[in-house]
Amino acid sequence: MVDMNFAIALDVEKRLKPLLIMFSVIFFAFSISEFVEGHRWLALSDAFVASGVFALNVMLQRKVLSAAWVILGILIMVAVGLVSELIFENAISSFIYYYGTAPFITFYIAGKRIGVFNVAALIVMVWLVWLLSLLDFIPLQYETAELFIFSALLIFSAACAWLFESEREESH
Repeated sequence: MVDMNFAIALDVEKRLKPLLIMFSVIFFAFSISEFVEGHRWLALSDAFVASGVFALNVMLQRKVLSAAWVILGILIMVAVGLVSELIFENAISSFIYYYGTAPFITFYIAGKRIGVFNVAALIVMVWLVWLLSLLDFIPLQYETAELFIFSALLIFSAACAWLFESEREESH
């Protein structure tokens, strides 16, 4: 008899490895692009995210961390990247909308329950950053209308990701 937890762990690890490599490369490329454009703080943040994701990949492959801890690390790195995008000046003003893919990735690697929690946490973080900018604690690079659109995008993406994940679960 096959241990389901072991099978699930293998499936998750199989899903994580290519995503971790892809995230590392993408955020490293963004870091270089932002540095060349003169946006040093965002470049530093993207380099931090790229390095963190790369480290998570190494720790997963060497079995230093379990897949669950790596997933948590990915979710934290996505949150760091999103907050950095909101507060640091950047070269691409519509870059925040790329984070609309976050629900699909989260649902894919962590399932529906954690996916819903993560999307809710990202939306709360967006509006917390907005509130802190109103109080002049931090700068905000986006208009309030854009934050509403982005929040709606996250909710729509989460609904679609929920449907895709439900279909995937039924097919197994």
